[in-house]
Amino acid sequence: MEIKGRKGGVLVTLDPGAWFPQKDALITKIQTQERFFKGGKIAVDVGSIDLSVDEIEDFIRELSDEGVYLWAVLSRSEMTQKAALKLGILSEIEQNDHRKMKITVKKTDWVENWIERNLEDGEKVLTEGNTFVRGDLEKGAVIISSGSVFVWGSLKGSVHAGCDGNMDARVGSLRFQPEEIKIADYRFESRKKIDIRKPAEAFIQNNHIVIEVFRSNKLVN
Repeated sequence: MEIKGRKGGVLVTLDPGAWFPQKDALITKIQTQERFFKGGKIAVDVGSIDLSVDEIEDFIRELSDEGVYLWAVLSRSEMTQKAALKLGILSEIEQNDHRKMKITVKKTDWVENWIERNLEDGEKVLTEGNTFVRGDLEKGAVIISSGSVFVWGSLKGSVHAGCDGNMDARVGSLRFQPEEIKIADYRFESRKKIDIRKPAEAFIQNNHIVIEVFRSNKLVN
């Protein structure tokens, strides 16, 4: 296992071999070097290892328990790349600048930008460019978009806007109650659940995500 600090986070390159022993070894290393890892972001190069969506989700939860954010999953495996993409995790990073990180996907993977229905629990939708949902984004539903995302209804699920590194992307809705918000490679961090039953919008300001509640000029940090 090779660990290198780099601009934007830490890159961990796993040795060839089975996934679970190496994952457990990485978690142990994080626990023993808590000061180095805690509160930081890591990208993990898993080589040719095939990982499913469930396996990556379990990995995210284990890292979260240790106070670490999964920044990217790098792999030569098409299965792993697709699983990472579905979860809104970077699958390719630029070598020089973490702000230029991008996800590479096929054009045919994307759906239309105008959605006139509710998105239900378990649905994961990929869109290219700014996206408008005329309906609700229910809890458990996910939108991953290269542009901004606006929900003309209740936003109760998860949104990753600007997934190709677009830091100007925004996330807005009439009722703002998301499970999770990510813009580019930034995740909104809050000690309490977001429950804003008014029109609101999230965007990046001073290198972190803030939420603006319309008509009140209130910023939530």
